[in-house]
Amino acid sequence: MRRTLIAAVAGVGGLAVAGALWWLDSYRWAGGFRTVTPHFAGVCQVVEGVPGPEDLTIDATTGIAYISSYDRSAAGRGESVPGAILAYDVDGPAPGLVNLTPDADAQFRPHGLSLYRDANGDTRLFVVNHPSGGHSVEIFDITDEGLVHARTVRGDALVSPNDLAAVGAAQFYVTNSRRHASGVLGLVEATFRMSWGNVLYFDGRAFSEAIADIGFPNGIDVGHQGEQVYVVSSFDQAVRIYRREANTGALTFDRSVVVGTRLDNVNTADAGDLWVAGRARYLDPPQPSQIVRIRLERSEDPEVEEVYVNLGDELGHASVAAVYGRHLLIGSSRGTRFLDCVMD
Repeated sequence: MRRTLIAAVAGVGGLAVAGALWWLDSYRWAGGFRTVTPHFAGVCQVVEGVPGPEDLTIDATTGIAYISSYDRSAAGRGESVPGAILAYDVDGPAPGLVNLTPDADAQFRPHGLSLYRDANGDTRLFVVNHPSGGHSVEIFDITDEGLVHARTVRGDALVSPNDLAAVGAAQFYVTNSRRHASGVLGLVEATFRMSWGNVLYFDGRAFSEAIADIGFPNGIDVGHQGEQVYVVSSFDQAVRIYRREANTGALTFDRSVVVGTRLDNVNTADAGDLWVAGRARYLDPPQPSQIVRIRLERSEDPEVEEVYVNLGDELGHASVAAVYGRHLLIGSSRGTRFLDCVMD
């Protein structure tokens, strides 16, 4: 009896210690011990009237930004609202916003997006969509008249698609952030930050798994030469770099750049730098926004520069950053605004 009691007490003590260590590690991962100091060398203009601009990309040829907009707060309240793809002329004298999908219904719920331009200058926009009953990738041609829907791609492999990177007129990589989007296993996966996500490759006909076992693969982008693919692992707080075989789409792990904050989307600039959005403290409402630039010139020791930090009064929950010239656009999955910043 005494041995049983001692064993029970030891077991409870062990669980308590394990729980305390898990809590401390989670608090550290969420930035609880981090001191956040706002700073930015430049001036930002707030652009209102954009519900949930979670992702955006800028056409380096035209200066047009394409923005994925969806009112997640309204959807959470049970309201049936359509999402939209918006255009914003970064270089225009009066940029403004243009809804490129005015006829979209409530089944259009855009998430990540990616732009592809072929050798002839023809451009396509790839968009992750979350209609009821499943997921899809919607492909649009970008024309002088606006967006023209070209194709819908569906598949059982699309479990929890988040972002994608187009590498051809019908080829793309897409991140499945989680293996289990809901249920008990989904709770376990999120709570213990399990490396159960993956990256898929669509070759124009079928999906195949390009990368297995990543901790919440979030944003993804491809280098301008098409030789490298960059994948954000939110759980690892890092950007993972892969070498790409163009003929087969196969990816081989190269190295990982640890940033040490909860990261979201990644965009590649003309100079080859990576611009990544994140949240400096994941527990604070609103979550302080953080934008970092990763310089890859020194391949052995990439430089991570913190460019923008805000406590959330200007913009919280930063989810994406992209640059065009001196302009830095910052989007968020929450609220109804994004930032158009001019860097010094």
